[in-house]
Amino acid sequence: MKKTLIAIVSIVLVLALNVGSYVWGTKLRSNKEDLNQLIEKDTEEAVVVNVWMKSGNISNAIRIQLEQFNAKHKDIKIVYRAYDDDYYNMLRTSLVTENGPDIFENSYDWDLLKQGRITDLDELSLNLRDVRDDVYYIYDEKKIGVNLTADAGMLIWNKDIFKEAGIDENTSIKTWDELLAVAEKIKSSKDDVIPFGLTMNSFNMEDLQVAVGLPSAAMGNTYPSLWDYRKGQYEYSNAKDIINFYKNLYEKELIYEDFDKKTADEKMLDFYSGKTAMVLVGTGNLSQLLYGLPPTFEYGVTDVPVLESNSDVDRYFINPSTTFFVNSKSIKNHKKKEAIEKVYNYMLEKENNLQLLKSDRILTIASKNMDYTSSTIGKCIDIDNYEVPIYDPTLFIGHNYVKDYDLINSVIKGELDIDKAIKDINDSYNNEIKIIKDVGGLDLTKYKEN
Repeated sequence: MKKTLIAIVSIVLVLALNVGSYVWGTKLRSNKEDLNQLIEKDTEEAVVVNVWMKSGNISNAIRIQLEQFNAKHKDIKIVYRAYDDDYYNMLRTSLVTENGPDIFENSYDWDLLKQGRITDLDELSLNLRDVRDDVYYIYDEKKIGVNLTADAGMLIWNKDIFKEAGIDENTSIKTWDELLAVAEKIKSSKDDVIPFGLTMNSFNMEDLQVAVGLPSAAMGNTYPSLWDYRKGQYEYSNAKDIINFYKNLYEKELIYEDFDKKTADEKMLDFYSGKTAMVLVGTGNLSQLLYGLPPTFEYGVTDVPVLESNSDVDRYFINPSTTFFVNSKSIKNHKKKEAIEKVYNYMLEKENNLQLLKSDRILTIASKNMDYTSSTIGKCIDIDNYEVPIYDPTLFIGHNYVKDYDLINSVIKGELDIDKAIKDINDSYNNEIKIIKDVGGLDLTKYKEN
């Protein structure tokens, strides 16, 4: 009976695999036919360069720039398309079926990289003279893309609340000890205000990057992801001081009691409403203040505080993105390759990046010697001293960040020993790295700085 049951299960599994393969194959063929309609072919008058992006503020701005390129060039025609939530599935299917765009935004698909479907930039004739050295997207020691944009972390404060608490409203908080002193003064004079609106909600990845990653990275040797670029491993012990600091704030009732449940929108609403005096934000939240409903009070903006006040502070951008890759199939045709090179060079031009920066909605980072003071963000924080975490493999590692949040939040609430939490997070990363090594994946020894 047992053997019969095993045989039946085996037959069912084989049939399921065959049906699945048939359905997948049919879907691919169907998608290939659909995608054929999306990829325009060269004409007698012009070489067509198909450019795909994910929809958003940056895509709308770049679309306008590409239209300006088309107006000036008759021999090259850029066909631009932007897609919503299904973008990455469409992109992957298009590349696998060899019906993909020539230039496309952000694809951190490990399989596509291993299959060689993305071009090494060294194979192209590009003018990279004005491109920053740290904005390249590195895979297997090859430059395969350029990060055009990024986010930055900031501390913002309500100047009215500062004045009412007897604090100089133009105080620029540099260290976490200074923030503690200000928070205690606010609490003693305004018991209806949360002094520091810390949020650590697992639904908002930015919380972990800005609140834990950036203060830890400022100390040296790690990126905001807690990747130790000297040792070539994740090291959460570097976050010990900032986590303990938040624990102290929680014990003193200087942050939200439900800091682990508060969303980013709720935090910003509280700031708008004068219910919290100081919050950590990313570039997107600052744009919300600049271009959304203006608050009824003046506010200040400065860099994320550091644990120790000294001149040797490592500051990093977070979420380097809007990375454009080139389809390796497209460059096999010489004319197409030349057209792609012209379009890619155009997208990297300093004037175009400066135009995006001045919009105040986009923090462009690709060009050297940018005049960041031409943007509101650049007037608030010292962007010239920010770096891109160029040797960070985090995008390739399927890490469970929800667990990180749970462990860190338990420490802040006093429910868990910090050494136990750090060990668990480090062990989790080490296990994921072991899996990567076992399947012959990414060589993490190449993600180290000298």
